[in-house]
Amino acid sequence: LVWHEEASRAVAERLREAVAACDRVRAGIDLVDDRLIVARLAASNGVPFSAARRLVRTLALTSMFGRQPVPDRK
Repeated sequence: LVWHEEASRAVAERLREAVAACDRVRAGIDLVDDRLIVARLAASNGVPFSAARRLVRTLALTSMFGRQPVPDRK
């Protein structure tokens, strides 16, 4: 879920296009309400899922929030 003033259909489409390039990942990313984007991700295993989730988080942080992504936790 991403809620932000900058959330729009165009941003959701950019996120969708970026995730479409991920191997073995299926995604649905939509603007469901004003300022609210919902991303649904499914993958064959944890590695591609984690990569897609990291990609969505990074793009959301940089494009809407103007922030750099936080390092992954281990």
